[in-house]
Amino acid sequence: MGNDFLRKQRESRTKGWNRQLYIGTHDLLASLAPGEELGCRASVFGEMPPVGRKLILQLLDGAIKVRDENICIGEVKRPKPELLLDLQYGRGLAIVHVRAQLPAASCIDLIVER
Repeated sequence: MGNDFLRKQRESRTKGWNRQLYIGTHDLLASLAPGEELGCRASVFGEMPPVGRKLILQLLDGAIKVRDENICIGEVKRPKPELLLDLQYGRGLAIVHVRAQLPAASCIDLIVER
């Protein structure tokens, strides 16, 4: 047996942890299956934004505010835990699209842009 055969047969010693895996840990906990969307429902204070409009979600003092440019137009009352994790790891901001309007309830359905 040659040395090259023995080198191939023994186990290689690799680092005990992977830096990329450590950095992406929050993605492993809060990630969605391919094709699955993360959405929420927000109550609107004033005029309803049109369907397809881009808005901003902002985590502010434990509440999630909906902003249209620099104006606060609504709030997410009962957010999903995945949405809270995304906002905490995304520096408190996320871009969303208006999927549907519910004028009778003064609510809009939002989808998070990923």
